[in-house]
Amino acid sequence: MSNDVCGYIFPAIDIAHKAMLQKYISTCEIGINIINKDQLYNFPHNIELTDDLFFFLIGDRPGYPNATYLIDYCQYDPVSAQLDIGFPADPRDRLNIFIKTLKDILIFLVRLKWLWLLLRTTKLKQ
Repeated sequence: MSNDVCGYIFPAIDIAHKAMLQKYISTCEIGINIINKDQLYNFPHNIELTDDLFFFLIGDRPGYPNATYLIDYCQYDPVSAQLDIGFPADPRDRLNIFIKTLKDILIFLVRLKWLWLLLRTTKLKQ
């Protein structure tokens, strides 16, 4: 059984941010594969998807299309799991790897649109 995780980022991101996201993806321990909109499936047909959106498919490893071990929630033998599947035996630990990757991407994209102001006081003078 395979576990597929695919999606897209909306609204479209500009070329510079897309390049930064691709650089992040190249350093991930799990696979985030860039796909085109025709490879995105099981999404409602009434959603109009344009080619400028960022479409992705997440897999256990770079180049692998399925997130079989990341989200299957099976407990594996702790002795051989790291060698056999390359992930922790505990499903919660594997799911945390997956969630952390999604959070990293979300933080990366949200941070581009936010302004952070660090102050040494809680009051501002007018």
